Amino acid sequence: MPFVEFHHFANTPRWAAATTILERYSVGGRVLDEVVVKRVLETDGYEWDVSGLATYLAEPTSASTESVDGSLRSAIRGSVLTEQILPRMAALALELPSLFREPFPLLLAGRNGSLTFSQRQIACLIANAFFGTLPDQGKQFNGKRKFPHLDFRPLFQAWVYSPVTKAKLDGVFEYFSQILERSDLDTAKVTFTRRCLSENEYPEWNISDAEFCDIRAHVKGKIEDEGVGCLQADFANEIIGGGVLQQGAVQEEILFIIYPEMLASLLFCQQMMDNEAIFISGPERFARYSGYASTFKITGRFIDRTDFDSKRRRKTEFVAMDAIYFRRDRKGSQFEKEYIVRELRKAYTAFLLSHQSPLEGNPAIATGNWGCGAFNGDVELKLLIQLMAAAATRRDLRYFTFGDEDLAVNAATLIQLLKRPGITLGNYS
Repeated sequence: MPFVEFHHFANTPRWAAATTILERYSVGGRVLDEVVVKRVLETDGYEWDVSGLATYLAEPTSASTESVDGSLRSAIRGSVLTEQILPRMAALALELPSLFREPFPLLLAGRNGSLTFSQRQIACLIANAFFGTLPDQGKQFNGKRKFPHLDFRPLFQAWVYSPVTKAKLDGVFEYFSQILERSDLDTAKVTFTRRCLSENEYPEWNISDAEFCDIRAHVKGKIEDEGVGCLQADFANEIIGGGVLQQGAVQEEILFIIYPEMLASLLFCQQMMDNEAIFISGPERFARYSGYASTFKITGRFIDRTDFDSKRRRKTEFVAMDAIYFRRDRKGSQFEKEYIVRELRKAYTAFLLSHQSPLEGNPAIATGNWGCGAFNGDVELKLLIQLMAAAATRRDLRYFTFGDEDLAVNAATLIQLLKRPGITLGNYS
């Protein structure tokens, strides 16, 4: 079974060099003057352009953001970052060999698997990602298996830097400003679960006796705000995280910034197949935000008061489910049986109750216009597909239309028809 690779496992010169630099920076060195963030720790010696990060760090501490209790606080910037937060991040990154003494398995495509980490372990991984010291796991497969790369350096380039980059860095530093002040990081846990279903685990849709469950359509509100206690959908890229460490700032990328512990999945989760979904159980939210895509920005600190389960995971769970991308000139093909069945199976895989779930009972699913927008999905078709998958898994839906009042009306009308006596998934299909 393939395992995650870290430079310190082999005691390579790369980790020795990184350690020297991180130790120097942890007691007051200058991050932008050191190769740990600029240079790939490999033999090619490629140097990253980090002038975008330099621009961010040089911005004055003038902006104010509103905290969760309505008070105003200064944005984290300038000397607070370079003299306090970044050195402590470097010290946290140096804990990697003590926190990860043994290799742990990758969550590979085609296999069920689960990994649980403490908040300290995850914070250490993210700190190392910031400083660019984590290997690209895909390289051990010579490019034959696709992995994301947990590395912040693409985000630091001048040509990438934008208001969206600023918002992402605001979110990351909001996370570290909170997490570094805690003494109980070994207590709370987060679980990452890969589910892979075999052919015989899917229902026979045309003979299923499952009845349609309840659906509530919400015109206003966001999944992560109003879906508390539900299994919350992450409209994912097949390579988890999508463009979170690049230029993307839509639903998945925003989730990974306001729940930064979800970023750890980029280290060990291979690209998803059609019969797979990835669950992230217990992450903590650290930031509030407004906007979407080019208007995304962090608006303040979020204090997450979610209760814990018996395993010390917050009772919060997301499921990453990737939809098919349809080219604009091929949008009509999504109504073909082949693609409908694929999306039905993906949604069923995601909605099936997880044995690793910290949620109680058989909670509803908080979802919305999955695979629409940039992926060109039809909103009414995707609503119906998710409604059918929810029925097959005997779960209710909380459907967020993101301001689409007509879709909310159509959803209510549809469920009235489907809830009539004698209507089952089989005779509807």
